[in-house]
Amino acid sequence: MSYQKRNSILVVLGILVFSGALIVSFSAPAVALNEGCASCHQGKVSSIATSLHATLACETCHDGAAGHASNTAIRPAVHFDLQLCGSCHPDQYTTYIKDVPMKTLFGGSVNPPTDWAKTKDFPYYNTIIDGYGFVKEYNEERAHAYMLKDHQEVTRFKYDTCMQCKSTKVAYYWDSGKARTLENDVHVEAGHFDAGETITVPEGTTISLSTDRITPYSATGRPNHEVKVLAALPDGTLYASYAYPGAITGVDPDPAIAKKARKWTWAAVYALFRDGLSVGSPTVDAGVACNHCHDPHTVKPRIIRKSLIDAISRNGINPYARRKVYAFDSASRQDKLNTLCAQCHVEYVCGNSALDVYDRDYFPWAKVSALESIYSTMFDYNVDWKHGIGMRPWQSVDPALAGYYPPGALYPITEKLIKSQHPETETYWSSMHYQERASCADCHMPRTVNAEGEAFTSHWFTSPVKLLKLGVNPCLSCHREESISRKLEQIESRQKGIFSLQAEVQQALVESLKAIQAAKALGRNVDSAVSYHQMAHIRWENLVVSENSMGFHNWDEVERELEAARSYARTARSLAH
Repeated sequence: MSYQKRNSILVVLGILVFSGALIVSFSAPAVALNEGCASCHQGKVSSIATSLHATLACETCHDGAAGHASNTAIRPAVHFDLQLCGSCHPDQYTTYIKDVPMKTLFGGSVNPPTDWAKTKDFPYYNTIIDGYGFVKEYNEERAHAYMLKDHQEVTRFKYDTCMQCKSTKVAYYWDSGKARTLENDVHVEAGHFDAGETITVPEGTTISLSTDRITPYSATGRPNHEVKVLAALPDGTLYASYAYPGAITGVDPDPAIAKKARKWTWAAVYALFRDGLSVGSPTVDAGVACNHCHDPHTVKPRIIRKSLIDAISRNGINPYARRKVYAFDSASRQDKLNTLCAQCHVEYVCGNSALDVYDRDYFPWAKVSALESIYSTMFDYNVDWKHGIGMRPWQSVDPALAGYYPPGALYPITEKLIKSQHPETETYWSSMHYQERASCADCHMPRTVNAEGEAFTSHWFTSPVKLLKLGVNPCLSCHREESISRKLEQIESRQKGIFSLQAEVQQALVESLKAIQAAKALGRNVDSAVSYHQMAHIRWENLVVSENSMGFHNWDEVERELEAARSYARTARSLAH
């Protein structure tokens, strides 16, 4: 069935659902069709039969399912496009692909994202992460509707591992044991390719995706969590993210060969996502579909990010909770909803290390105070880069542009540092709002009403500050007596206090770098100073730059950790002197 034909049918089905006629008109054919699948997929068919999707035939979401029941050589498709769900859930769909570009005091979104570089907020950021790829380009993000598009277009290098958070299809097949074969040529362009470069991943290319959580890292003896992406082209050419016999690999000692392999493995993973999606589909820009968080067979919440599942099995769904729960299905409503967001909104090791070249995929699933110990124990602190070694683009005098460094502020110390991602989930644990049992969804996905006055949960995942500025008060369920202006005043007051404190830490980090560089030039031992600088750096970069609430998710903890970071940075400077 073609995409257009299936979509037309689903529009009709959507009308039937909301008119209440679907059960009568479609339930009997659905049962008959699904019986053919039940002989091999009894569990899933039984789940559908007792769920809100009981009236849907398997063929609705799996093209070719009916033919596959009689001929296993026919391989049914699994659909990961937003429109499929949107035809029956239009309110959730239209809010998910919504964006209202608006710069808030310490975040928000801009369109295009290049209109707001992070160096506007953190003028010494490129000095502090000198050598890391983010000095090339690091902008304020847009809405989820553009998540994959922004990832594809950013000019800094990107890796196959990242696609698990940018594409539901990739996350679903990662560690599934199922190699996927492209049904079409896919032409791939990206910001990190050379000017005018297009990689065509040909029809018939087979792609396998996994993370090795067993083989130990020689430096520590702990599992290395190495990514293993293999793309086998029809002509026999192999591209691999890891050492694979006969393949062009991303761990080749020749940087040019390694770079070519990394471009190809990323392009192959992107092609896997893109294969079969129609031109103009909103899924092409968003990447993440409804079945990232919703099991279509049971219509219940689910997680598909395998490294998160691994982290939960090791540590519990919230390792800082009093009552440890080690299974998603047994967790509270709050922890379930938070964990859906934690598939991406966490600190993780993702992509190739500039130190030992391994491509890793690992969730520490811990607060910032534990990260140094975890990364040292697991990977000998080799997960990211050495300060001042690697990327350093042209130096701009405009803090709004990529490549900006404050005049004269280059103090490379060539020591290992950590680049954090976005640890909203871990930061939120133990906060005041968490203790009051609020979930991410309560504040970022409030209940609202459609044009007909029917209530539904908004799927425009956006900042409560933006909602408040647009006249929507997501705080009302708990703060019934407070006006929008009062809530904005409270939030921004907390954030301004954190921002002021981080500015002191930022300056202290620069002074620490300057002192360590000078001490090394004189031949002094700076090991102790470097250790204190590492502790300061990881707290500031994790909780302020990478975490997206400017402290509001857990202001007491963020303030405490930033005060510690300021002290550590000043101690590092003193020790270096």
